[in-house]
Amino acid sequence: MKTNANGTNCSMVTIIKDAKKNIVATAKSPQSIDGKFEQTINVNNPHLWSPETPYIYTAVTQLISSDGKLKDEEITKLGIRSIKYEPQTGFSLNGKTIKFKGVCLHHDLGPLGAAVNKAALKRQLTILKDMGCNAIRSSHNMPSFEQLELADEMGFLFLAESFDEWAKPKVKNGYHRFFEEYAEKDIVNLVRATRNHPCIVMWSSGNEVPDQYGAEGLKRVKFLQDIFHREDPTRPVTVGMDQVKQTMASGFGSLLDIPGLNYRVYLYEDAHKAFPQGFILGSETASTVSSRGVYKFPVQQLKTNNTMIYNVPLTI
Repeated sequence: MKTNANGTNCSMVTIIKDAKKNIVATAKSPQSIDGKFEQTINVNNPHLWSPETPYIYTAVTQLISSDGKLKDEEITKLGIRSIKYEPQTGFSLNGKTIKFKGVCLHHDLGPLGAAVNKAALKRQLTILKDMGCNAIRSSHNMPSFEQLELADEMGFLFLAESFDEWAKPKVKNGYHRFFEEYAEKDIVNLVRATRNHPCIVMWSSGNEVPDQYGAEGLKRVKFLQDIFHREDPTRPVTVGMDQVKQTMASGFGSLLDIPGLNYRVYLYEDAHKAFPQGFILGSETASTVSSRGVYKFPVQQLKTNNTMIYNVPLTI
């Protein structure tokens, strides 16, 4: 903003504090011509954020009037880290190659429901941490602020997903009703509200969308990815694709920064050869696969495409 509510010229001051509240860096910007402030702040010898050492800094941003009065203040938690995705080595954090050992985590909390309960979220993430999990995919909705805050503090790599449906419907009352009008607005809101979270290392623009078929789908996947790139050029974009052969044939998967494969493990080698990126992401997969909601005994051993499946059902 150029001025405060009273029309007085303002400057912006940012103070960076470490975890012990010590000031480690400051910056001051006078009012810019177009009314926007831009700052570059150097933190010497920073503590790098990682799942093992989830170090959090605090940025205090203040708007100061020309007479020295504090007009506004914003406090932002942040972490300092670097990410990179490369062929052959895949994902690296702070120069170290790391494998995602994650879960697809829905936003609800079982019988507690979908309303955010931070204590219950922390209990959930503590259990995941204890079992060796280091990554979370917000399937298939945008994550809450509380979940991201805990992921920052507890050290989880985070894949923030946006939509479970684009313009082609999965269900009658799905997001397809709002896609044309709201998709860009919703992505912009997601990225601008959450891009300072160090835990987020990747965005997802969709999950198993029917738009994987057809020329319109190619336009939509690029349209959504371009919005993410415009709002945040530092992180790549994926889609959880279940129609893997179709996306290999049409070029849908080739347009993505990172091709995400939902199950279809037997197609991993073919997809790796077909897609030009040099890597693929197992965006949704499992070490065991069984039926959903119905369980039958005795256990049956099935073999499909060299994959061993143990079907362990029990009627509930």
